[in-house]
Amino acid sequence: MGPATSATANTELLRMLRVDSTNMQPRSVGFGDMSPGSFVGPLNAVVAEIPVSGATGIYTVQHNLGQVPTVVFFVGINRPQDLMSTDIFAMFAPVNVDKWTDTAVQVSIYHIGVASLDRCSAKFIIGGA
Repeated sequence: MGPATSATANTELLRMLRVDSTNMQPRSVGFGDMSPGSFVGPLNAVVAEIPVSGATGIYTVQHNLGQVPTVVFFVGINRPQDLMSTDIFAMFAPVNVDKWTDTAVQVSIYHIGVASLDRCSAKFIIGGA
């Protein structure tokens, strides 16, 4: 195999080994079990969950990403079993991004509606670069 053929083979091998959305089949990568502290599939992201006191405010969310995150996604509010039939709504916004650390971020949670957030928890996906 001459140099041109070898270079072509190497280029083809690198193309086949490349992992990105162009080489992946739809639905081939899952999110994982989404339990607090677990990694989110193959992504550089972890799941975090915090209890909410029922009040609108700024909350600190501890995480085990091991680096300063670049993004936080709000997954939703988890309700206790006895409130499963109650509609509970909340909005979320990342805050104090310049103060995020490799172990904690801050978010603002705004409660919407009449049902209380007491005994509920908020779940997040926290990701890095």
